[in-house]
Amino acid sequence: MLEETKTYGSKGFQKRLMVVETEAKYGNLIAVEAAGKRSDLFDGFSVGEEVTVSVNVSGREHNGRYFVSLEAWKIQLEGGKASNSPQDGRSGGEAGNVSGDAREGADGDSGEFDGDIPF
Repeated sequence: MLEETKTYGSKGFQKRLMVVETEAKYGNLIAVEAAGKRSDLFDGFSVGEEVTVSVNVSGREHNGRYFVSLEAWKIQLEGGKASNSPQDGRSGGEAGNVSGDAREGADGDSGEFDGDIPF
């Protein structure tokens, strides 16, 4: 599923949602969002294409409930060229996987990911 870009608030904050099905034995459905200046990251992609999405994981608490978001910063299409630019979001890579790659986040952090999650 690939939603149209939605605009919120008086300042025009934009957000778009893509649901990716993994190649796991039972196929997990994972909602990934692109927001703000990256809201056009999913432009040019279609339902059924095999992609790899790199995400940042974020969480927050609101009124005693906890929420987790997967925020896309790069998307790759099988057989293309890698890019994390919102204007050139189509890129190449391994098909059908969703990855939370912390080696190069949207904040420019290029530290090596050792596999440990700090919680």
